[in-house]
Amino acid sequence: MISVPSSSSANEVAVVGSGSGNDVAAALRSRAQHVDAIEIDPAILFAGKTNHPERPYDDPRVRPIVNDARSFLRTTQNHYDLIVYGLLDSHTLLSQASSVRLDSFVYTVEGLREARSRLKPNGVLSLSFSVLNEALGPKSTR
Repeated sequence: MISVPSSSSANEVAVVGSGSGNDVAAALRSRAQHVDAIEIDPAILFAGKTNHPERPYDDPRVRPIVNDARSFLRTTQNHYDLIVYGLLDSHTLLSQASSVRLDSFVYTVEGLREARSRLKPNGVLSLSFSVLNEALGPKSTR
């Protein structure tokens, strides 16, 4: 979790991989005026809408968006004070017959450049990434 200096305000926030809504709820507690909550899986978004104890998706300041993160960031005209990459389900394969992970499409140089282009001046990009074992962590640098 990052700390935004008190002189800064994160009024416009995008949460990439908003999932069940924890990062969305945190943005609302921090007085965000608008939160775009981007989640690729409608079932996970639905679970967050119905089960999160703070009900962040019911807040009128939140716009839930079912879309691929990169596609959304590439096409939106919005600019944000803060873009939060939640902990994506980086350990799930796109299919059982594949070794390609979901994060392989989001945590890329191009994807992060697209996110950076959506920041307002002095905007902050917060990236969280976790691996469960050493074999999942290495990425090619070629």
